[in-house]
Amino acid sequence: LSGGYTFSDVCFIEPATDAAQRRLTGTIRTSESSGYFVDIFRSARNDKKDKKHEYVFHSQGSPIQLLDYQGNSIVTSPTNELSSKKGDLVGYDYFRNKRSTAYYKDFIAQFSMGSIIGKDLTVNLWMKGFDDRSIFTVDAPYSRAIREGTGPETLFHKPLPTLVVRQGGEAETRPFASIIDVFNNGDQIKVSDVEYFTPQNADVNFLGIKVSSTNDRIDYIYNGRSADKVHRFKSGEFSGSYAIASYSGKKLASLFLGFGKKIESDLWSIASLKAEGGVLVKVNENELTIDADKPFELTVPSEFLKGGITLEVMENFDPNKKYDGKRVNMNGSQLIVFKLPKMTNSNFKIN
Repeated sequence: LSGGYTFSDVCFIEPATDAAQRRLTGTIRTSESSGYFVDIFRSARNDKKDKKHEYVFHSQGSPIQLLDYQGNSIVTSPTNELSSKKGDLVGYDYFRNKRSTAYYKDFIAQFSMGSIIGKDLTVNLWMKGFDDRSIFTVDAPYSRAIREGTGPETLFHKPLPTLVVRQGGEAETRPFASIIDVFNNGDQIKVSDVEYFTPQNADVNFLGIKVSSTNDRIDYIYNGRSADKVHRFKSGEFSGSYAIASYSGKKLASLFLGFGKKIESDLWSIASLKAEGGVLVKVNENELTIDADKPFELTVPSEFLKGGITLEVMENFDPNKKYDGKRVNMNGSQLIVFKLPKMTNSNFKIN
């Protein structure tokens, strides 16, 4: 879909441990020149005999800096863990300079490096904390994919600073959830804060991430394990595996239902009878841009429509591409509901 969102949600059974693993990754563009990555990894053995699960992130450049969300350093100590002698993967024997700390709170792993354009690059990996967690920083062997001329000489044949996060027990309801922000020092737009939210009917199968950027943008990211489970919030509800409500200041800028049956935020909603297929609605003054892989129902607060109840296609106007809405009253709020078909990047004006 257009509009700055991509994602994949894949799963498989890890054969050695019969662990069901699922990974959702996505990109969220916050301007023409900025954006960040979403990475949510869940893992659990089917026989429930989980000992531990781990998340590994390789980067480049200077040693990792571990920080809490207030910017304070997190202290680590040398460790003998992460080795085949301790029952870990044989590949872990190639790690050097291993340090660790038991840490259950939210944290930032910060990486920095030079670039061929002369600007220092920073990678901030924001991760949600859970009980029974340990954080490791190690040096991994250098990457053979980095060749002379493809990057700064300072990175050639240098060990890779690597983050390893260990979760004791299952990591299905305590997933490894990361927001990964990459930016050049001096860039005007970057992630400024990451928070987490839960539904009113608290459910360990749901994860909510609130990401604030320095351009006064806020993204609410919804992730559920089931497309049929309904999660309710003060601002609305959600049923699906992935959705995003984006705000510019206090105004809704876009609503994205990546996979699921409904996303509702502040009286705006996208609803469909089937989970498959994505729907994106971008809001701009009294105009809407819609990209939809499936038919859906769009609910809009009546004050946004300023008295009108008709959506008209703006370019190449066709009288057959006019959609009349239906006025409804929900808990004292006046709403307009439109039944809309599949469409590709269509711009609408309101009459």
